[in-house]
Formats: sequence, structure tokens, C-alpha cells
Amino acid sequence: MSSRLPENFALRKNRMLTQALILSGMLNIGLLATFIYVVLSEKQESLAIELKPLKEQAPVGAQMTNADLLKAYSVLPFQELLLRLENKERVEEGLYKRDMALACLTAFHHFNLEKALCSSLLQKRSILFSNADGQEKIELPIYPGLSDDQFQALLRFAKTEKWPLTTQGLFYELQRSPHPRDPYLVEAFSLSTEYQAAHTLFLKTGIPLSSECLIDLLCEGEWKILSDLTQSQRTALDLSIDRRRALLLSYLDCRSKTSAKLLIETDLEFLLKRCDDTQILALLDFYVESSSYLDHFAKGLLASPRTDVIWKRAAAALYALANETMPEPFDHHIVLERFFPKDPAREVVVKTTTVIPSTRPSLKPNRKLYTVENGDNLWKISKKFRVSIEEIMQVNHLESEKLRPGKQLEIPVKE
Repeated sequence: MSSRLPENFALRKNRMLTQALILSGMLNIGLLATFIYVVLSEKQESLAIELKPLKEQAPVGAQMTNADLLKAYSVLPFQELLLRLENKERVEEGLYKRDMALACLTAFHHFNLEKALCSSLLQKRSILFSNADGQEKIELPIYPGLSDDQFQALLRFAKTEKWPLTTQGLFYELQRSPHPRDPYLVEAFSLSTEYQAAHTLFLKTGIPLSSECLIDLLCEGEWKILSDLTQSQRTALDLSIDRRRALLLSYLDCRSKTSAKLLIETDLEFLLKRCDDTQILALLDFYVESSSYLDHFAKGLLASPRTDVIWKRAAAALYALANETMPEPFDHHIVLERFFPKDPAREVVVKTTTVIPSTRPSLKPNRKLYTVENGDNLWKISKKFRVSIEEIMQVNHLESEKLRPGKQLEIPVKE
């Protein structure tokens, strides 16, 4: 009798636990069903809002015109316009609402129509567009005669491509994107002809830039600079150092910090000899790093016959690098005595127009300095140090193989 009591107790306990588990499972299922219902209801409401036409209703008794529809569509976001690519309601002149939506997608959102339709031949027309206040009027490209299959191809392309934009559209997205940028966006832009034109120019002139640095430079300027570079390289491929310099100066005019950094750190002699005072002031404004490059640049300016404004700005940079306060009023001779001390091994007379400090930054690791002697040429030097002529030219940014005695070259040292 006593052995049955524990057995009955255990059975009752197991039965209670089983019932509790069943009840708990039913409650979980009920909660999950409620959650799914709420989510689906919200999604349906959201979808209904997206599909709701915006400013497409014409006044009672009036027919909506192409101009009216373009004004309404021009302010719609990208996703809203995509929804309207399925609207086959006719407007005017044989055009449909979906034609207007496509025109706004390509003109205002840089939708890549040619890539979406695999560069098929398109009938391209234009229609006059004016904004809401009528102040701006432009010829808007429009593409009549597209078939239903082509519009379905456009929708598939928009849904499958993460960045279904032209290169110009990708450029504007990069300008708006904070760091770190979307790697898919960077990759899409890096495959463009425009990016490759700039990349090749820097690579062939001895400055192989990383993708991040080059995109920073390009995004600090205007689209027109990059577009003009691409067009000029198509007509006459110019991979000269002068072309690279002109490009960097164009970006400097756009207040590009990256262009200032590249110019000061790679082309110091050109800056000191060829740039005007306005460009020099811009460089000093936008180069924000404290480095040996800035030290050599400022000293080169002080030793040149520049204006007082340039001398004072160069002196201010040197005193800031030295963590000192520049004495007032400004005295050029005092600055020279502070930053150009006399060398006891040889007499150095400090003169404002003849003292020229070395503009070569300190040597990088694994390089040595060689002074060209009479009779030297690149072939002899390359054999002497067992490096290629191309390496010597690239390291020293040489435009030709001509050398003058006394010129100093950096030679890569093989370990």
C-alpha cells in the first residue's frame, strides 16, 4: 500500500507538468499568431500609403497634362517612381504615366536605363519641364514606345541591383555617404570608366593611390571635373605629369584637402616654382597635417621672392610646427634667423632671395640618396644599384631619362 502512494503521486505530478507544457505551448502559439497579424496589418497599411497617388488628380472636368504630371512626379522619391512604372494610364500626346515616371527616374535620380535594358536602342525625345514656381525650365529626356516587357525588365533590374544608378548617380551617393562607405557602392563606382580614367592617370604618373584615397579626392570636387577628364582622355589620352598637376589644381579650386595633401607630398618643387599666391594660400589653408612636408614647403616659401602675405603665412606654419608663438610685428629676417641657422662648416649668408633650403623630405625606409655625377645616366645607375630604370624614374617622378650632374636621386635598396 505504501509503495503505491509514491507511484500515484509521481503520475499525478507528471500529468500536471504535461498539462502545464501544453497550456504554455498554446499561449506561445496565440502570441505568435497575434504578432504576425499585427505585422502584416502594418505592412498592408504601409503598402497602401506607398501606392496612393500623389498630386495626380486633375481638377474636376479638366484633363491632366504632361506638364502637370511631371511637376507632381519630379518631387517623388525613387521608390515611389518605381511603383508608377506599371501605370499604363494615358496622359497626352501618346504618352503614359509610366513614361513620365521613367523620365523623372532617369533625370532626377540617375536611374541607369541603358544598363537595365542592356544598351538596347531607345527612342529618345525631349519634353519641356518647369519646376513648381516656373523659374527653372529644362529639356527633359523621355523614352516613348517602350514595351511591357521592357518595363518589366526595368522593374527587375531595380529590384535585383543594389545600386541601379548611372556613374553620375553613384558619384552623388558617394558624396552623401559618411565613412565607412558601403563597399558595394564603392565597388560599383570603381568599375566605371570615369573612375578608371582618374586611377590610370595617377598610376602612370608614379602616384598609385588607394581606392579610398582616390574616391575621397574625386568626391571633394564637382562631377564636371571628373566628366571632363574622362572625355578628354577618350579623345586624346594624356598620362603626363602636367595633366595630373592640372587635375589636382582643379580640385584645389574646389577646396579639396586631399588634393592639397597630394600636391605638397608629391610635387613640392612644382608648387614652389609654378603656383601663384592664391594657390599657395589655398594649400596652406587645406593642408592640415603637421609633417616634414609642411616644414619643407614653408621654408621654401620663406626663401623665395614671394609677397609679405605668403611669407607671414609660411612663418606662422613653421612656428606652429615648433609649438612656438610667432613674434609680432612680423619680421622676415628674424624668421630666417630662427629657422635657417648658420652652418659653421661653411659660410651661409642669409639673403631673402638666395637662401633656398632643401625641399626634399627625409628619406623613406629602404632608400638611399645618390648624387648624379658627370657621365652618369639611368642605365649606369640602375646597374650600379641593381634596380630597374622604371623604379628609379617612378620613385623620383622623372619625366625623361635626362639627368644633370648634382641632381639627387632616391634609390630603392633591395634587401
